[in-house]
Order: sequence, then structure tokens, then C-alpha cells
Amino acid sequence: MCQFLTRLVCRVGRRLTTPVRHTASNLISFRQISGNFTMRVLAPPNAATLAGKIEAVKQLEADGFAGAFLPSMAHDAMTVLALAAGETSEIELGTYVIPTYTRHPVAMAQQALAVNAAAGGRFTLGLGLSHEVVIKDSWGLDFSNVVRHMREYLEILVPLMRGEVVHHQGEAFEVHSQVELPDCEPPPVIVAALGPQMLRVTGRLADGTALWLAGPKWIEEVVIPEMGGAAREAGKPEPRVIAGVPISVTADPDGTRERISR
Repeated sequence: MCQFLTRLVCRVGRRLTTPVRHTASNLISFRQISGNFTMRVLAPPNAATLAGKIEAVKQLEADGFAGAFLPSMAHDAMTVLALAAGETSEIELGTYVIPTYTRHPVAMAQQALAVNAAAGGRFTLGLGLSHEVVIKDSWGLDFSNVVRHMREYLEILVPLMRGEVVHHQGEAFEVHSQVELPDCEPPPVIVAALGPQMLRVTGRLADGTALWLAGPKWIEEVVIPEMGGAAREAGKPEPRVIAGVPISVTADPDGTRERISR
């Protein structure tokens, strides 16, 4: 299933006149528009507080949006979504995305299962490697062999969330554990994968990819064949492709272009 998502810099549920500034506190969401295509937009910038984010998710559901996804900035995204789950009933809730380096896969499995239980099965776990400037330069962690890291992470995380006993002896992780939560179903996992190696790992071990600024040619010629082929080889369903691009909805196109070009 290929989904096309666009990031709109605008106010949600209001008359669109001027773009809203894209800040770290913005809430990402998307809206179904037709078939397998979806539209993703940014919620109002007043969602900078915990209470504001929860209210923003509630408003997105009330406005008919299909999903609300939080990036890994400011408040812990999964905690916010667990709280928002109690205030909503239909909207899909997801992360876009959580860096794998900040949470051991056992801890990630426990938290993701709990959030999905709180959301009644509406949670989607979005994971990513983040960037070297964050992981290595800011946090002081090793950022080498990133494909191996993600492969081992998923090899541990996904079976753990299914309640399986995991014995993993790898180069990045050694895990001998089981997460037994009988009231929790495993959420689907999407991975921020763009290159061929990561796409193949994602297709084999996860449920889809969360892209950003990937062009239609790359999606058609690389993303879908690489990830889809790996999924088929593993006997898995067609993976979800979420492709995000930035746009601005405004009544002042020329003025908006001028502001963006600064």
C-alpha cells in the first residue's frame, strides 16, 4: 500500500490565509483524501504544551482526520499518545519517528505494547536511526554500522512484541528476554528507511517505511521495489509506504514563496 502524505504548513480546521511557522513542537497528522492516498498536515503551533498536544489530537479527530503522528521532539511522543488515546476513539496514533538509540529494544517493546493497549489497537510505532549529528555529536553514542543496528533492533523488537522468547547474540545487541503482556497486541512498525539496504531490512522485518523528501522517481524505482521485494521474499504483506513532502496552503502564493525563499 503506497500512501502519499504532504506536510502542510497551515492552521488545521481554520480559514487558510497565511502559513504557520513550522516549529519543533508541531504535531504531525495526516488525512485520508482518496483510496490509498493520505494527506499529512501540521497542527497549530499552540500545541507546545502536553495539554495542548492532547487537545490538538482531540481536535484532529473531531475534524475528521485519519491520524495524528508525533515526532520525537519536546514531550515524549509515546507518552503523549498514550494520554491522547484516552481522549479519542477512532484516530490513528503514531510516532514519526522514535530514535532507536534512545531505547533498548526490550524497553521499546514494553512501552509500544502498553501504548497500543491504551489506544485500543490504534497505535503505529515509527522508528528511525536519527542522524549522526544527534546520536554521535550530541548524545555521544556510536553511530557506525547503522544498517546492522536497525536489523538487529528489529530482529529483537518485533518477536518480543509478539510475546516470543528472544535469544539474540549479535554485534550490536545481546538479548535473552521475553515480554509477556497478554492484554497487549503488537502495533505495526514503520521505519524511516530511504536507502536500498535499509529498505530491504524494513521490508523483511517491519511493516512499512516513513519517508521524508523522497521524490516520486526514487519511490517508484527504489523504495517500492526494494522494500516490496524483500517483503515478498519473507512472505509478508505489501508494506506501507508513507511519502512526505512539504507544501503550504495559503491565499497568498506569491507572498508565501517570498517568505519561504528567505
